[in-house]
This record gives sequence, structure tokens and C-alpha cells, in this order.
Amino acid sequence: MAQTTSQDNQALLTEFLSRICRRKMAGELFDEVVERIPAAVLVNRSREIADTHALVVICNVLRKKKSSPSVAKWLIRLLRHNDPGVRSAAAEALGDLGVRSAAPQLYGLFKDKNNPVYVRDNCAMALGLLKYRKAARELEKGLDSQHRTIRLTSAFALGNIGLRSGKEKRKPEASRMVRKVGVTKSRGQVLHCNIRSHEPAV
Repeated sequence: MAQTTSQDNQALLTEFLSRICRRKMAGELFDEVVERIPAAVLVNRSREIADTHALVVICNVLRKKKSSPSVAKWLIRLLRHNDPGVRSAAAEALGDLGVRSAAPQLYGLFKDKNNPVYVRDNCAMALGLLKYRKAARELEKGLDSQHRTIRLTSAFALGNIGLRSGKEKRKPEASRMVRKVGVTKSRGQVLHCNIRSHEPAV
């Protein structure tokens, strides 16, 4: 197999960004970009991109990379993006990359009930992966959410943080939820976890 050159990598990245900005299929290039293009180079080429679909795809690439200060800063900036899909993708990437400096912003997004549920879901997951203890009280409230996925992701986060909350002590079913969901490993496993729903607190 011929050795790839810097020019080859630049051509690959140019083609990949061109396709995703035009919302064309780029699946066959995705793994190549993950393997060959440094995260900082990808971020540097992505700074002027405005297309929301492209930004989500780039976040998904970065989830599979190693973080760096420039990558973390760019993803944290996306948490303030107008599009909720971009905010959600950035939150997921920050959690997967273990960017602890993003925890306060993720906590703020999780608390804001004006955010769509799927954004708050990914923020809860990220807070759990980052083991952000300051979010515990708000995550406890999530156990009583009317939204099943908020209950699940809050339970996952509390299980990862490793705290036994007052709500768990008062509500055996909440404790069971944290114990069961907290041992899962991925967002998909969490959201498909088989738990009994309970009525939200009044």
C-alpha cells in the first residue's frame, strides 16, 4: 500500500468537508478522516463552517480523537451555538473526550429546561462521564422528570459520579434505577435500559 502524503491528507480533508457541507454522503471517508487527519487540523479547517449538518458530523469525528486545548475550546464554543443539534453533538463529544473544563457549561445547559430533551440527555451523559459532582443535586431532580430519557441519563450520571443522593435513600426505585443504569457503558445502552417508569414528583 502506498504511503499517504501531506498532500493526500489535505485532499482527503477538502473532499470530506466539501461533501458534508453540501450534505452529500461521506460515510466512506469518515473512517479515513478519523484515522489520518489530526484533530487540531480538522478544527482549524472547520472554524469558518456554518452548516449545522457539517458541524454535527465534525463533532462525531472528534469524538473518536484525542482532545487538545484547541479542540476543547472549539467544542465548548459550539455549546453556545443557536442550533440545538450542534449543541447536543458538542456535548456528546466533550463527554467522550473527557474535557473537564466544559463541565460548568454542560451543567448550565442541562439545567435549562428550554433546551430540547435530547440536548439535556447528552449533557447529563457528559456530566456523568466527567464525574462532575456539583451537578448531583440537579441530576437528582432529573430522576423525577416526566421524560424517560432524562430519568435514564440522570441515573447514569449519578451512578458514574458515585453519589448516593438523598432522593435515592428516600425512594428505593430511584436507587434501583441508579444502580442498574449506572453500570451501562454507552448512550445507546442507557437509552434502551429496561426500567419501570415512576411518576414525577409533585
